Amino acid sequence: MEQGQQIDLNGQVVMPTHDDLLKAKQYGFLILKFSKYAVFVRKISSKKRSMVLDKRQIPTTKNLISSYARDFSYDFLVDFQFRDGMILTKEELSYTEKVQQIPELSKMCMLEASPKQTAQELDNQIQEWKRRNPEKNIIVVSEVYTNEMANKVAIAKRNGLKEYAIKFRSYRKHQVALSKFLATLRRVGLYSLVFGVQPNRWKATQASMLLPSLYFKCNAVSRWIAWGGRKTHLTLLCEDWKYHGMETATGGFTDYNGQNRLQLVSTNVQSNSAFGKIDTINQANLMVWSVKALTKIQVERLFQ
Repeated sequence: MEQGQQIDLNGQVVMPTHDDLLKAKQYGFLILKFSKYAVFVRKISSKKRSMVLDKRQIPTTKNLISSYARDFSYDFLVDFQFRDGMILTKEELSYTEKVQQIPELSKMCMLEASPKQTAQELDNQIQEWKRRNPEKNIIVVSEVYTNEMANKVAIAKRNGLKEYAIKFRSYRKHQVALSKFLATLRRVGLYSLVFGVQPNRWKATQASMLLPSLYFKCNAVSRWIAWGGRKTHLTLLCEDWKYHGMETATGGFTDYNGQNRLQLVSTNVQSNSAFGKIDTINQANLMVWSVKALTKIQVERLFQ
């Protein structure tokens, strides 16, 4: 948030990724604009990290981020996605800072040096980033299981930060930590962002992984971009917060040039995941109101 701008801690949105925006433009699909933010995802493979995070890649990455920010009317945030437990070196953290030093970004996402670092060490890290980037708004990005969580949130607040981002990877492992983290951010008046959930990851029921973050009252959430794999038949997020195949899916809430999603989908689209991802953003944003009506038991059952 800009200095002096009122923060709406009651609003909840699903943010599109740069990939969503690109595919929507490519295929002519509508993305309803509920969020002022979009997320540029920079994936960091553990096998190729030395190549991806090489300082020689900085100009190319900066140009790529700038091009998306110019082409789409969103305030972009940068989400660095990497394997759980990977700790970036000092040089690699420097890369994540330098690629965001472009005029098109008003905010910079600062990865914690380590989830095991102390609150005082985070304070020092914030101070250094603010000193080097005085014109930018800094957003701390912490793993959901970071230690000294409450103290780190207090440090961010004391440093005048307005937003705080959480990396959330697993509902079963980290639901309690996510709930406490979001409650702490809400209590001190920081806008909460959640990065890195895979919407339809759960194979048993295909419940939406967007739901836990919204249920625990995050302000904005974005999805994980998969590493790749075989194409699957199209499934659509429905009102019960589960994904259904075309034979049982509902028409949804979004109007696509006078058609609902079932009318729009053709045989060619069914093997293309782009529409499913884009429609998930629309459907989830239009269903946020229904999250308040779900009980804890109903949410738990979706992930059994």
